[in-house]
Amino acid sequence: MLVVKTPGVYVEEIALFPPSVAEVATAIPAFIGYTEKAINADLKQLKNIPVKISSLLEYSELFGGPYGVLTYTISADGNNVVTAAKPDKRFHLYDSLHQYFDNGGGECYIVSVGDYSGTVDATAISGGMDELKKYDEPTLIVFPDAVEMLIGPLPDFDKMSDLQKKALSLCATMQDRFAVLDMMQGNLKEDTTIEIVNIHGNGFRLVVSE
Repeated sequence: MLVVKTPGVYVEEIALFPPSVAEVATAIPAFIGYTEKAINADLKQLKNIPVKISSLLEYSELFGGPYGVLTYTISADGNNVVTAAKPDKRFHLYDSLHQYFDNGGGECYIVSVGDYSGTVDATAISGGMDELKKYDEPTLIVFPDAVEMLIGPLPDFDKMSDLQKKALSLCATMQDRFAVLDMMQGNLKEDTTIEIVNIHGNGFRLVVSE
């Protein structure tokens, strides 16, 4: 209602219809990967159950915190200068989620496929991806822990590309989401090693489109 404090002529517009454009979230990612725990306040197990959260605090209550490295393997040269420090394990879901919220992210889904006691496994991540078929709301598929399969003396490019192709297939089937795919060392030229030819650049596009 228009409130006037001085005499005069005033025009008050009355809206007869609600706004035609409703405010909705533009993207709701689903993070698939490994968490410290997966249990709610009622002690219900949340493993392989997509759970919607809206803050890092809510994540911590249900899924715990980041992985705490237990040991490092240190490499040094002949002058005892440290050249590398390799942790026993690495998991990336928590850090990826932290960056998501730090950059203004809102609601998202978490699919925990295991805890930190094991190692990154393609079958587990694939199973978590299958659980998303039951949910219409997620619009982004993200599985940051899978990049660990490309790191180390025996990188498994086949399993990584199979996961990426499965994510793309799910997007094509449901027609309401897309996938964020990791490219390790994507800045390198394709002809440097056969591995990079197989998984990166134009080679990467050929592999995931097969």
